Amino acid sequence: MEFYWPGTSHDSALYRVDVTCGTERMTRISSEPSFGVSGIQEGERLEIRVWAVADGKSLFGKPKEVKSWKCFHAELALPGGLEAPEVTGALEDGAASLRWTGEGDVYEVFRDYGAFSVFAGEAREREIALPLGEGDTGPQQFTVRSGWKKRGFVLCGPAASPAEFRGEDLPSGGKLTLTYRETAPRLCALEWEGVQCHHFEVQRWMGEGWETSARLAPEEHMRYDAGRLGSGSWNRFRIAAVNGDGTELQAGEASFWASVSPLYSTAWPIQTLPLYENPGKGDRLASVPGGTALCVLAEEGD
Repeated sequence: MEFYWPGTSHDSALYRVDVTCGTERMTRISSEPSFGVSGIQEGERLEIRVWAVADGKSLFGKPKEVKSWKCFHAELALPGGLEAPEVTGALEDGAASLRWTGEGDVYEVFRDYGAFSVFAGEAREREIALPLGEGDTGPQQFTVRSGWKKRGFVLCGPAASPAEFRGEDLPSGGKLTLTYRETAPRLCALEWEGVQCHHFEVQRWMGEGWETSARLAPEEHMRYDAGRLGSGSWNRFRIAAVNGDGTELQAGEASFWASVSPLYSTAWPIQTLPLYENPGKGDRLASVPGGTALCVLAEEGD
């Protein structure tokens, strides 16, 4: 059996795993949010507890294990007769889909890139559309396993025999058309419709060439927040649909001027200035040395 749980964001954290099986108990420390145990007999009852842990010191300077307050806890008996779903792949109207039969509360869909990795996560329906792109000539394999929701965990059965597709059998889809809109003063959002590809690259022109700002998984409607732009600045963005082997399928480009606004711009006074409590020149608080960088947060009156 293999166990997986959400990892902590702490870079140096480890995981303490306590497994009780009958009268036997073992403790392991894992650097990854996963753990495997073998030799379990059908019907045998297991109790699993997992904490994030780190090294610390007690009041007297002795080494001490510091455990997280949150604990993953599961009690289960290894069931018998868990069956893999029966999976078939279909190509219809230029789109690929995966279908399967079998029982389960949820299903996990996997894609094979040399080793299985979670592709679509949980699915409740027994059919899912697959994003295959033109030019992905190598075979792409997909498989499914059934999951049953228990108290505090999901129990997953064995994976099905994979279904195989080739992206060359599919058209590239619609044309990538990039649009932009200002959602707030000098805040810009890029939007485009998803096309069949492995991923999208958001690129920005930096004067001498394109630099990739983000890589996004394809969805039906795509959006990227470009952040706050310079007041009155000239901006040029490009969205590229890219295959799994890095081949660029198609791209869309947009260029525009950002609106002129002093908000969040930077000002450098050339001489020392008095700093007052409010715009009405109330009590003088301090002085701002010349050359200090100031950010404009708001305008009021003149």
